[in-house]
Amino acid sequence: MKKIMIYFVILIIFLSSFEKSLIDFYRNSDIDGLMSLLDTLKKKDKGISSSLYYYIAEITTDKELSLKYYKTIVEKYKDLPFYSHSLLRLAKYNTLISDTTTALSYYRNILSSKDSLVVEYGYAGLIGIYENYANMDAANYWISNYLDQFPSGIFSKYLKKNQEKEHSYVKEKYYSIQIGSFKSMENAENQFKTFKNKSYDVFLVKEKEFYKVRIGKFKTENDARNFLKVFQKAEAIPAWIVYGE
Repeated sequence: MKKIMIYFVILIIFLSSFEKSLIDFYRNSDIDGLMSLLDTLKKKDKGISSSLYYYIAEITTDKELSLKYYKTIVEKYKDLPFYSHSLLRLAKYNTLISDTTTALSYYRNILSSKDSLVVEYGYAGLIGIYENYANMDAANYWISNYLDQFPSGIFSKYLKKNQEKEHSYVKEKYYSIQIGSFKSMENAENQFKTFKNKSYDVFLVKEKEFYKVRIGKFKTENDARNFLKVFQKAEAIPAWIVYGE
């Protein structure tokens, strides 16, 4: 029994010393020290902590290495330290490169993690993506969820103001050109990206179970009809005029 106690004391001292070394390397932005430690652990076939992967991912200037280690934490260290923070880093990266399907998946996993340190940022990410795609039904759904859970949260004041503005005026109706209607949000987003890259004023609308891709907001039907004629000469896809908010 005494030997077991001694073993645990030595183990605790070792782990404390190891973690202190990691933090020192991280604080000093010593990427070489962290990489050397990682190589040593791999050669000795020792377990590698999520902290080591995370610190390397945070301070390395190698983008691919950083993404690799964030993904390693997400795949192998679920429910351990830095799991939800790695999800947030990956979600933000995929938002920046406009891979919204992957970003949404990471943000939803952040909400599932229930990590109080980052879950509010998970809500903010979801809301931001849906607002960017003009999918206000989905955005308002997540805003309501956020305000229910975090009535005094870091984003609550801003989101409450937005909700007040949303309901303080009569929504304007306009004519648009619809170019697609999908049950799959991913398919709608793909078409959105295609025409966004061609510099069209494209946006997404969700109506019931369909995600609809539309272009332009015209005050008169005649304006919409004139644009449609030009559009159909340039693009070989079905398109028609719709009227709504």
